[in-house]
Amino acid sequence: MASTVVSFEMAVVATDVASFDASPEKVTLEASLKNELSCLEPACFLELRATETAGRRRLASTSSINVEVILTIPDTAPDGSQATAAAITSTVEAAATTLVSAPAAQLASRLGVEVTPDVTSVATAANVNVALVVAPPPPSPPPSLPPPSL
Repeated sequence: MASTVVSFEMAVVATDVASFDASPEKVTLEASLKNELSCLEPACFLELRATETAGRRRLASTSSINVEVILTIPDTAPDGSQATAAAITSTVEAAATTLVSAPAAQLASRLGVEVTPDVTSVATAANVNVALVVAPPPPSPPPSLPPPSL
């Protein structure tokens, strides 16, 4: 599906990629970014890709990892409108640009995780063919049984 991809990077305080991927901080960061960037499925999909920061600046003598934030906005919105998709792209791109220009202390407060932007700009690529797979909803729970009578 043709989509617009908006991306930027930030450094996140964490011991290593494996511990970050399994951490509550990743869940918090993902939820906060979705909210801050108005990136809500199915109109916008957010992905975090963590890598080691070898050769990059680190946060004040603590270990940090690099996190690439990838926002994928399908060119056709869920309502079938390309105008709606363009408006969502514009909103997400503006929010991302504002976010990466914020001071690290403000970012940490807004996102709930100690982070610092690694760039001061946001990359946008239009007409990118992206395979989007939406997971089906979880199965319904089994019906509850009445308590046994005595």
